[in-house]
Amino acid sequence: MTAIPTRSRTRDLDLLLGEAARDLVGTVLDAVSDIGEVNSVRPTAVTVRPSGDALVRYAVEFRRRDGTVARETLVAATGSLVPSGAAVVAGEVDHIVRHTSNHWRKVFNVCAKFLFDWQAQQPNGNELTCWQDYRDQHLFQSGSSASLLFSAPQLNDGFTRFHVVVGKTYAASLNLAPLVWVDQYFALNKEYRLIVSPYPDYRQLSNSRITTLINLMQSVANPT
Repeated sequence: MTAIPTRSRTRDLDLLLGEAARDLVGTVLDAVSDIGEVNSVRPTAVTVRPSGDALVRYAVEFRRRDGTVARETLVAATGSLVPSGAAVVAGEVDHIVRHTSNHWRKVFNVCAKFLFDWQAQQPNGNELTCWQDYRDQHLFQSGSSASLLFSAPQLNDGFTRFHVVVGKTYAASLNLAPLVWVDQYFALNKEYRLIVSPYPDYRQLSNSRITTLINLMQSVANPT
């Protein structure tokens, strides 16, 4: 599922994650410790604020001037941009559901219902017995087969099995491959394994529409 970042913020995030981030992080750490050189900066987890902005946690390894190696965790706000390689850590989805706005509660609940039902139809089935456990223990976490992306879909990435873009209005704002609308709620492009679906809340992506979405995914996975 994808949401596109603004162009004005993309460069800021590149700076935060790329080679230039070493100098930036080094300056921050030097203000509070005897830092000599930053060895690595790696995004490790994401927490979503009620506003929809993301707080990204970074693992930083640096060498002190005395030669010893130390590690620190830094947290940075990146708006709606989530870097590749980051994952929601175990327990944080449950925390978001319990302590943030009803909007994110609905989004995670509907996504969990959809992905739990989809997984139940796969050859290996579900290890978990209910969608609530799937949400709390597996949804968008490390090792999950699904990611919630805050970027435009990369249709030729060569490894993504499906691209589900949520929201008809949002999909219309993207330069997507040609779509065939199967009804007023869903569209697809089988060549790129691309599906446009309703936004994941209880009213728009209801249980019956979750079933329709799963059937469309099956048709894309097994074209005739």
